[in-house]
Amino acid sequence: MTLSLALAPVTLAECAPLRQRYHQVTKRGTEGDAVAQGGFGSSEFSRIAETDAAGVGGGVPKLSAIRTLSRWKFDPRAAPASVKKIDGIELTLFYDLNNIVAGVDSSKPSRVRKCRLELSRE
Repeated sequence: MTLSLALAPVTLAECAPLRQRYHQVTKRGTEGDAVAQGGFGSSEFSRIAETDAAGVGGGVPKLSAIRTLSRWKFDPRAAPASVKKIDGIELTLFYDLNNIVAGVDSSKPSRVRKCRLELSRE
């Protein structure tokens, strides 16, 4: 398996003997004033094209997309250097773009993953 990473836009290419996968981050953003409000958020949208090695050029790609939304909070009264714990929640939405051809509503995610996260330091 070979991995390569290009920086603008962020693309991860994974090439295995029987499959190729391209994961490209197309949008990334942040929101909120972390110091003043004690929290901030981020979002990222990426598209994935995956092919098997059959045929010339790897065949017809399977298209999907992932949207990740994260929210983080900490004690706003603490000085930034003295914050010991940051709590977060991450929502990951998975979209199957191949269903567009089949007439299925692609604006709704096919899967949703919700995680609680905690960053801490000693």
